[in-house]
Amino acid sequence: MDLQGTGNAWKSENNSFKETLNSEKIIHYDKLNIMYTNIDSLYNKLDLLKCTLYNMEHIPNIIILTEINAKNFKYPVLESELQISGYNLFCKNLSIKSKRGIAIYVDNKLNSLCIDDLIEFNEGLLINITGKNNNLAIFCVYRSPNSNLDNDDKLLKSIQMLSKKYNKNLIIIGDFNYPNIKWNDTPMEKNSQRTKC
Repeated sequence: MDLQGTGNAWKSENNSFKETLNSEKIIHYDKLNIMYTNIDSLYNKLDLLKCTLYNMEHIPNIIILTEINAKNFKYPVLESELQISGYNLFCKNLSIKSKRGIAIYVDNKLNSLCIDDLIEFNEGLLINITGKNNNLAIFCVYRSPNSNLDNDDKLLKSIQMLSKKYNKNLIIIGDFNYPNIKWNDTPMEKNSQRTKC
């Protein structure tokens, strides 16, 4: 999959990966770098994130963060305070006290768009990256450990719908906080519709 790009490089020209991006203006699917973490309050760690990015050998094209809101905050954080040069920022539930929030940074060389109206799940963020011949969708999820059955059903329906719509061009990533999944075992508990997916 080739993704068409526009814009300027974020880091110095001595990074061969960025030089390739600048010369071709195309990102190949097999060279796409994605970084994910549960950051537990982005505002307090933004400078650390920027320093980490600056010192990385392969700078991520996409940075996906969950729990961007602090558990207890007095003043709301503005999206403009979280900007990183060279990236477009997409946020969900930023500075909403009852939500932990999601941020996705996409290299500004990539044509990216937030498609929020496709999903019912209230703590998911869907980004579409438009390529020369096809698209890549990234669906980031933050599922609260206190999620109710209705919210879980919306998450399941969202994943099923997106899987059909985007087929093989979908990345689902995030913090699911689902304690019944036994990640080291193939079979999962079958006591709930939520384990089917």
